[in-house]
Amino acid sequence: MRILDIRPDGYRTANGSKTLALFDLEVTGGIRIYNIAYRELPNGEKRVIAPNAHGKRAATFDLPTARELTRMAAIAYSDMGAKAFDRSAA
Repeated sequence: MRILDIRPDGYRTANGSKTLALFDLEVTGGIRIYNIAYRELPNGEKRVIAPNAHGKRAATFDLPTARELTRMAAIAYSDMGAKAFDRSAA
C-alpha cells in the first residue's frame, strides 16, 4: 500500500470531528481508493474514514489495516506540512 496524494481539508462534521486531509491510496498495482479522510475526533484521536458513494461507505478497513493507514496518513500529513513551509523549494 502507498499513499499517492494527500491534500489538506479542514471540514468539520456535526459531531465535532475535523477532517485534516483527504488522501488517495494505491492498495495494489491495480486497486486505488480515492478521498479517504484522515480525521481528528473530538477526543483528539486520529483515524481514517473510507469515502462514501451514494450515502454509504465505499470501502471498509479491518482494525490492523485501519491502524496502518492512520500511521501512514499521519506521516504523509506531517510531511505535507513540512513541505508547505520549506522555502528552499521557492
